[in-house]
Amino acid sequence: YWGCMEIISLCFKYPNSRWLVLRKSLPVIKSTLLKTFRENFLDKGWNQYVKSFPETTFVLTWNNGSQIIFMSENYEDDKELNRFKGLEINGAFIDECNEIQEVTYDKVIERSGSWFHSPGCPIKILLTCNPAQNWVKERFYDKWKKGTLPPGHAYLQARIYDNPHIPPDYLESLNSLPKYQYNVFVEGNWEVSLKVGGEFYKCFELDQHVSPAADGHLPPATYNPALPLHISFDDNSNPYLPCGIFQIVMHKDSTGKVTGKDLVMIDEIAGITPR
Repeated sequence: YWGCMEIISLCFKYPNSRWLVLRKSLPVIKSTLLKTFRENFLDKGWNQYVKSFPETTFVLTWNNGSQIIFMSENYEDDKELNRFKGLEINGAFIDECNEIQEVTYDKVIERSGSWFHSPGCPIKILLTCNPAQNWVKERFYDKWKKGTLPPGHAYLQARIYDNPHIPPDYLESLNSLPKYQYNVFVEGNWEVSLKVGGEFYKCFELDQHVSPAADGHLPPATYNPALPLHISFDDNSNPYLPCGIFQIVMHKDSTGKVTGKDLVMIDEIAGITPR
């Protein structure tokens, strides 16, 4: 909704401007973004300002000459990104940018500003996404967290709780989500990876194996100075050489007999090579 609203605003503020609206595939853009655009804007009165909007091209032209080009990435069938060649636009809105390829985003940067028929129109690229463990995190979130976002870039973190119009019963229903999904899609936690089925330790579950804190974050387990520490180094490509710190907690019955033990991860030191 926000992305559609921003692009419409730019279209009317800068006559004869051209803007790309992009999602991963045509079926997805039809069932989500285009549906939002029609129901919340065109059907609510904005249709009176539309000059043409043929479904053969999905290019909307307003009465003032501005255009919105609705397009899918379609990377599987166009890895050379040929459909972007010659595309002349002032800027773009990429919805769910975590689903597209980084090379596609770079291509959008390349094409933005190549349309010269709207004097004074700025170059703007707007992105929305959910937390993901891919190029979006490295390129935006990680740099924002470190305070190293390049000039001209901005990151705005928003969660579902920031929307005052969400019904309370819907928020309550989200509590039934698995812990992974809740942390990512509700809490907006970029540090948690969703389980995809190929994990080394397939039995690992946040609810069972990680101790939660009152504020909803996931801290290291409590260190017991009376127990020895065990460390393990893992040579990875990322984060290069992490060191896991563990303790073994024994469980005993009333007679002192050991009835079981837990391997507790106390902390992790991620050794990252400076670039």
